[in-house]
Amino acid sequence: MRFSLASAAVVALLFVGYSSTNGYAADTPPGDQTITANVQGPMCGGCIAKLNKKAKAVKGLTKLEVASKDFDAKTATVKIVLAKGAKAEDVLAELGKTTNFKFAAVE
Repeated sequence: MRFSLASAAVVALLFVGYSSTNGYAADTPPGDQTITANVQGPMCGGCIAKLNKKAKAVKGLTKLEVASKDFDAKTATVKIVLAKGAKAEDVLAELGKTTNFKFAAVE
């Protein structure tokens, strides 16, 4: 019994300590554009971690923040800060290719 309680505590701390709002820049530089996009595909915290990790390699993306998630519906909403001169369509297409999730900008 003691082992299972300790294991549960460790798992709980992992999820409580995990931040799905992992940004890549401390502040949004002036002139950068922020967009909101819906994401289809994330089913768990591991999927969100994959999204955050792989987004770092996307050219034109300065910051990605998960605004909301619904694992039952396999959806999330993200806020993305684009680098100056980057096109939202190009960044969303690259994110989709890199993560295998579907992205659609919210108007």
